[in-house]
Amino acid sequence: MSERVTVLACGACHAPLFGLSTDSSFLCQGCGTAWGIGRDGLSRLPSSVRVSRGDDALPLPFWSVEADVTVESRTTRRELHQVGLERGRWFSQSAETGLRETGGFSGERKLVIPAFSVNGLFDIAVRLSADLGSLPPEVDAGWPRLAGVFSSPDEVPELARGVCTGQEAEAPDWLADVKLSVNVGSTALMVLPALLRKETVFLPGPDISIFRRNMPDLERVLAFHKDPPR
Repeated sequence: MSERVTVLACGACHAPLFGLSTDSSFLCQGCGTAWGIGRDGLSRLPSSVRVSRGDDALPLPFWSVEADVTVESRTTRRELHQVGLERGRWFSQSAETGLRETGGFSGERKLVIPAFSVNGLFDIAVRLSADLGSLPPEVDAGWPRLAGVFSSPDEVPELARGVCTGQEAEAPDWLADVKLSVNVGSTALMVLPALLRKETVFLPGPDISIFRRNMPDLERVLAFHKDPPR
């Protein structure tokens, strides 16, 4: 049995790449180039870095995704119906006779999906994707160290599908079922700043708070930044 060894060095400037032992992608602190690791070694990734090296914020990884989405069918229930009590439980006869099906909607969607391990990933992604205009601008120098890239680029299509389904569930109607197809056109590694608080990690701009207990790798990431490899 043969083993493949990948040298973690930037293919653009040859600087070493650092991260957690479980990371799937890396950001070069020397030139800002992003790299993903796969069966064939390192491959270059598009990137969007929005926190600089001198920033006091914690840099966190996300996937910036553009996808063509087709809602093949969308079934909703009638909002108003008679509700009665039958056999000790709530029952509505009209709930099954009041279904309405639509479909055939297509369009491009821009998504921002956490690439770090977090409970409630899809809810966070739906909120971030709805508030793209609040994200900080890109930086062009002084790139930060990055760690904690839990998911790989290969997992993005399935993650994007989950986010798009969550967007449909967020719509102001009574969604019963949805069938959709998602074709990912581009994927980039996006680095956003986060502020540490006593019980939460806060994403300024979109104003999203994540309980620290819901980020399984947070302590490892903080230890990486406290005592970075040399």
